[in-house]
Formats: sequence, C-alpha cells, structure tokens
Amino acid sequence: RWDRASVGTVEVVVCVYNAVEETMACLESLIGTTEIPHTVRVIDDGSEPLVAARLDAFAAARPHVTVIH
Repeated sequence: RWDRASVGTVEVVVCVYNAVEETMACLESLIGTTEIPHTVRVIDDGSEPLVAARLDAFAAARPHVTVIH
C-alpha cells in the first residue's frame, strides 16, 4: 500500500486519434480509479473536430486534466 506522504504526483499521458467513445471511457475509468494525486495530459493527434470538442469539455470540468491539440 502506498503512503501519500511518500508519493509525488503521477502524470498520465493518453494519446488520442478519434475513437471518441473508447477515449471517454478510458478517461472516466482513469479518473474514477486513480487514488494517487495525478494529472492527466491528453494528446489529441489531429482528431475530428467533434472529438476535440468532447475532450475540451471533459477537461474544462476537471482542473487536473489538460488537452493538447
């Protein structure tokens, strides 16, 4: 079992190219199950505009999530 005092912040990088439903399920699972303090960087590799908009909306509600287009 980890101890919060001994663990720093973990940065998780998720690379995305379209596949919006799978990506959203991945991000929801990641956010819902990660106990260690973390940040999430989503790298959008030229997805369709709909995907980019969904990622931006997801990140807007979560200050520890950043989307890079």
